[in-house]
Amino acid sequence: MRVRRRDSRFASISWASASAVGITSSGGDAKFEDLEPYDKRNGIRIPTGFSPASLEFTLGYDSALTAQVSMLTASRVLAKKAFKFVLPGPAYAYCYGTVSASALPTFDRILKRKVSISIDGLFTSFV
Repeated sequence: MRVRRRDSRFASISWASASAVGITSSGGDAKFEDLEPYDKRNGIRIPTGFSPASLEFTLGYDSALTAQVSMLTASRVLAKKAFKFVLPGPAYAYCYGTVSASALPTFDRILKRKVSISIDGLFTSFV
């Protein structure tokens, strides 16, 4: 995973050099409130926003990679960071949130590190 730092609030992540083992996303679904007024036969469904979203992924453990050191440092101070994800092809995406990286690797056939990004706001992608 390659991180290009422009300042302390921005990290650019390239999945091609990330040594990512697995990536999953959760949340971000629309939330609604159902109302049933007494003077109407049909109920009303009002959109109220979105559920909290996060990205969880597993990296091959390598404490020499700048990206992993940067994520671990950001995780320890629990500071909100902006992330730019360089996706395959010409696509890229931005999000803002808090990163949590495990300091202790999991011991399997290869060493792995679990990372989670709690996304605040929108995950915006461009092609």
